[in-house]
Amino acid sequence: AHPPATPPTPATIEQAGRVLNANFEQNLLPLIRANPETRFIFFSPPYSRGEAFYLASQAPGTLEARQRFKDRLQALARENPKISYFDFEQWRDVTDNLDNYYDFQHHSRAVNDRMFEYMATHDGLPTSGDWIKTLASLRYRDVFRQCLPD
Repeated sequence: AHPPATPPTPATIEQAGRVLNANFEQNLLPLIRANPETRFIFFSPPYSRGEAFYLASQAPGTLEARQRFKDRLQALARENPKISYFDFEQWRDVTDNLDNYYDFQHHSRAVNDRMFEYMATHDGLPTSGDWIKTLASLRYRDVFRQCLPD
């Protein structure tokens, strides 16, 4: 048997953010700068409300760190017309419906197809930190209502 997962601490969340940003600066930014004629498409997947609720309750700061990175990607897209950014976590009709997921993070093929269709016909999908605020008022029963018996 595996030991239970331990939620990340604020220090590990901060460290993960530093690693993510360092990786981005070391690997992705040079690639973008070396290929100014290439179109780059970045997206944040529509993680479920269950995953976000877990992180908000068990790993404070994780969602805010995620949002800071999303804001960075969106700023990069604003600065460069060859870069598009899509924040599919804004799709509440997807993220709030747990039937769209195999588990808290992995969405169905239908959601994937919808994302590709959207990216093919739009220039981007802006991010907003408002989704984090809405989680503060949610209760377990609100998030997992589909899983509870009637």
